Amino acid sequence: ILKVSQGVIVPQPRPIHYSPEIEKLVEKLIPPLEKILNGQLDPRWTALRLLEGDDSLIKAICHYLSPSIEELEVKLKHELKASTV
Repeated sequence: ILKVSQGVIVPQPRPIHYSPEIEKLVEKLIPPLEKILNGQLDPRWTALRLLEGDDSLIKAICHYLSPSIEELEVKLKHELKASTV
C-alpha cells in the first residue's frame, strides 16, 4: 500500500467486460449521471451500481447530491431523453 501511495507501484486493474446489453444501458446512463454527479462520483461505476439496484448508493446520492429520489428520477429521465434525441 505504501509503494502504491508513493507511486512506486502503479496498479493496473483489469477491465471488466459486461454483456452488450448492459454496456448499452451504461452508456445511456453516463451522460445524465455526469451532470447530476458533478464529478463527485465516477458515472460508469454509479451507472453499474444503479443497474444492480444498489439501494444504499441511491440513498447516498439523494442525501448528498440530490434532495429526493423523485428529483433524481426526473433528472435521469430528462437527461436520458435529451441524450437520445
